[in-house]
Amino acid sequence: MRTNSIRSALTVLALASCTEFTEAPGTTESGSTTAVTTSSTDTTAATTTTADPTTGTTTQEPSTSEATTTSTTAVDSTSTTTESGSSSDATSSDSSGSGESSSEGPSRGGPCQSDNDCLESAPYCVYGVCHDGDEGDACQDDNDCDDAVAPYCASALCHDGDVGDPCNDDGDCDDVIAPYCAQFVCHVGGLGDPCNDDGDCDDAVAPYCVSGSCRDGDEGDACFDDGDCDDVVAPFCVSGICHDGSVGDACFDDGDCIGSCGGVFLCVP
Repeated sequence: MRTNSIRSALTVLALASCTEFTEAPGTTESGSTTAVTTSSTDTTAATTTTADPTTGTTTQEPSTSEATTTSTTAVDSTSTTTESGSSSDATSSDSSGSGESSSEGPSRGGPCQSDNDCLESAPYCVYGVCHDGDEGDACQDDNDCDDAVAPYCASALCHDGDVGDPCNDDGDCDDVIAPYCAQFVCHVGGLGDPCNDDGDCDDAVAPYCVSGSCRDGDEGDACFDDGDCDDVVAPFCVSGICHDGSVGDACFDDGDCIGSCGGVFLCVP
């Protein structure tokens, strides 16, 4: 029996020399601190002596006490973060807004020294300003005016040559709309239009220019001579008035009447 006791004691001592170490199976990188717990068990062997009063023998029995120490170790794990960035190329576009660059020249109303300084939209340089040659634009001659819109330069302004537009001669007036320039104004040459001579009047409407107005030479129209009166309607000019020479019309002689001129200067049968 003593031998068994000794073996037990030796076993206890062997166990006491062993330390159990438990470690966390691993740590996970998550960008935070992971606690690792380490546990150790310390086994201490002790001998208890027991005396038997009856037999006078003593018996030694081993006793054990376990002390468990638990330590916590903080493991700082650093997570590796892969930064993925996206870059985009920004393209900047320069816009000129409503103005034009100086290399292209100014638009309508911009300063200039010659036509070459102006854009196609306003190609005429007149008095240091770019113009498009439209109605009412400044000009020095027809070359400063738009041929399709207002081709005539008169009184230093572009015009389309319509009725009432200023003119210096017939060349400043529209050939179809108002072909006659009279008293520096474009006219159709109709009845009552101003005129300088018969050439300023429409032959088909009012071919006679008398006292500055176009007339048709009808009965009662003003005249200077028979040439100012209609040959068919009122061929006789008497006392400044066109007559047809019928009875009662004024006359100076028989030539002013269809019949004859009576003694009181009136036409008679």
